[in-house]
Amino acid sequence: ATTEIYTLSLHDALRSIHSGKFDTNAQDALRTFFDQLLNCSVVVSDLNMSNIVYGSNKDGGHHFVLIDGIGNNSLLPFKTINKWINHHSKRGRFKRLKARIQRSQSRHQPETNDT
Repeated sequence: ATTEIYTLSLHDALRSIHSGKFDTNAQDALRTFFDQLLNCSVVVSDLNMSNIVYGSNKDGGHHFVLIDGIGNNSLLPFKTINKWINHHSKRGRFKRLKARIQRSQSRHQPETNDT
């Protein structure tokens, strides 16, 4: 069994863009995370940057993990009953989160002088 050591929430990782911590490997890991979560039956009730952590294992591999916001939080469990509704809901949540990530990245990009 590998021991996992979680280092940064997605929020903290994005704030660290200027230091190179959210590099292309992290971006690829985030895409993989979204793809895997989208294609599984897990119901996501709260997807935000504080509920996703960027972790590493002792072998040096990095990945994202959803640590909270799992399960159905509504009186009528449509996402649990219907796979299409669950898939559609997660796609919408991913779209909103990706927009937040892009805004965060643009705020933390170093300014360049084109003179």
